[in-house]
Amino acid sequence: MMLEDRVGTSTLGDFNTALTVYLMTRLSAEPVYYGDLQHIDKKHREIKIIGDGAIPPSLAGKVGPAGFSVHGIPTEGQAGGLSIRAVAKVGKGILARLGRVNGEFQMVIVPVSIFEPSQETIMSRLDECGIPFWPHGFVTVEGDIDCLLENWMNEYACLGYGEELYPVMVEFCKLTGITVVLP
Repeated sequence: MMLEDRVGTSTLGDFNTALTVYLMTRLSAEPVYYGDLQHIDKKHREIKIIGDGAIPPSLAGKVGPAGFSVHGIPTEGQAGGLSIRAVAKVGKGILARLGRVNGEFQMVIVPVSIFEPSQETIMSRLDECGIPFWPHGFVTVEGDIDCLLENWMNEYACLGYGEELYPVMVEFCKLTGITVVLP
């Protein structure tokens, strides 16, 4: 719920994700969703992002409206809790993530189209990762997916909404000396 309140957060104290979310939150009109890159389909340039409840409910779409769900999975033992269940709404935006290569900051930024699978396929698409009750975002990469994957430095991706976010993020990186990778 902190993301809904536009507070930058990250999983497991990951500084680079936290900084990316913070920056995108300040530069976007909408909150940010972040999660793991899952089910990368290079042929169709599609990526599914899933996260353990780290989605602002206001980003929920029609086929997966926001609701509460259990959090825990078998690999977490007895850990439990509450998470947000949702499928990210349709829109245009970016995937981005700050990282370091040889001690120098760089940010990978790529424009994406966010889509919702059809009502007929949504359950099978949610089941693909084995954690259908976690939030999901489905994106089509509008760039070179091979270049994106070659330069991506972590399992996490930050999804921001708004076509205006791409040029603003690129300009911020240039102004601050962060190397920009644009697949």
